[in-house]
Amino acid sequence: MQPKLSIEGLAVIKDGKLVDKLSSEETKAYNFLNNKFKRGVVNTTNPEHPNKITSLEILISKTKTQLEFDGNVIHLKKKINSRVSFAFAEKISHITSQNIRNSIEVSGEENIKKICKNLFNDYNKKNIDIFNLQREFEIKYPKRKIDNCLQISELELESKVVIRGEH
Repeated sequence: MQPKLSIEGLAVIKDGKLVDKLSSEETKAYNFLNNKFKRGVVNTTNPEHPNKITSLEILISKTKTQLEFDGNVIHLKKKINSRVSFAFAEKISHITSQNIRNSIEVSGEENIKKICKNLFNDYNKKNIDIFNLQREFEIKYPKRKIDNCLQISELELESKVVIRGEH
């Protein structure tokens, strides 16, 4: 093993002060939600061996965002599209089977949605707008005045994972 430099976690700064830190998993979710994901791995369960993990390396990830206000609720819509390759499996799986590949893709999609929803909900409860939702709302709806957009927002999330490679 060669030594590697890695950055784990992010600092959350509010009014010039450190108010929280994101774990590496929360950082991954933050980067997915903000279209800043560069490199990383998503773990899924192995469909043939439910107690074992299969890791998928994210090759490319793009997130599209839409913000819609219906007069009561701000709908923050995120579509995350990721292309992945197999990185690691605790136990060998039949990755040439289309059913197994589909199952791994669905598991990867659910994992991405889970970590993203958890991060959004945690910071919504903490009332810390790490997604710049207030600013985005004010840009899109300059005539509407809402003091705390985060409190009336809902995250609507879609995730699509596609395994690259021959099958």
